[in-house]
Amino acid sequence: MSDYLVDTVEATKERGSLTTALAAVYCHLAKTWIAPVVPATVDLVVWRDFARRVRELNGPVNVTAAPHVRGGRWAAVEILNALNHIEVLLAAGLALEEATWTPKRCAPTQQHLGDGENEVPSRIADIEGNDENGKAFALEAYGGVNYQNNSKLALDLNALRQSKKHRLLIAARKSAWSPNLQTRLTASCDKRNGGPFKIEATIEKSWQTEQVMMLELSSIVRDDARPKPPS
Repeated sequence: MSDYLVDTVEATKERGSLTTALAAVYCHLAKTWIAPVVPATVDLVVWRDFARRVRELNGPVNVTAAPHVRGGRWAAVEILNALNHIEVLLAAGLALEEATWTPKRCAPTQQHLGDGENEVPSRIADIEGNDENGKAFALEAYGGVNYQNNSKLALDLNALRQSKKHRLLIAARKSAWSPNLQTRLTASCDKRNGGPFKIEATIEKSWQTEQVMMLELSSIVRDDARPKPPS
């Protein structure tokens, strides 16, 4: 089975826009994830009964195959993480379409790298397409609650740094961003996630929707931390 719950999604004349396809994926996964969640029954009285039910809800879930969705048994948390990520991608994609950009494809559940890897493997961005003038763009997104957590922001900036696209964007829930954003965006990657390195970018533009804030970036510079030579 593929390592990815959701395959690459592409906009086509037959399938419609990218956001239409993503919305179908989101609804399919949401129904799958919600299905085991039933109201607590009267036999749940003591903590052990509740703990048993919690373990059941956190166990593997059977996912029915659908367009762009891999079938099989997946951990409930993987499905929830995919839903959180796709929700941000949908909000960002719809905002871009409203600005007459054309999102063309995305890879909703791919990851950048494994432990100990220092370079981003060959992959596509979370969303790719063309802006209102036909110039290529790449967007990376985060569906969690703290973008600085687990080196995620640094990894996304590093992926954008290596992109050949003309315009580079990053998106997350409003609450996931630092309240102190100004003109520079900085992040650090720890050794466990492929560092250590620091990375920063210039914020050229920011815009918000009801759910997310997107930033357009330039001048992304990575500074690899090297051991100091012995004195």
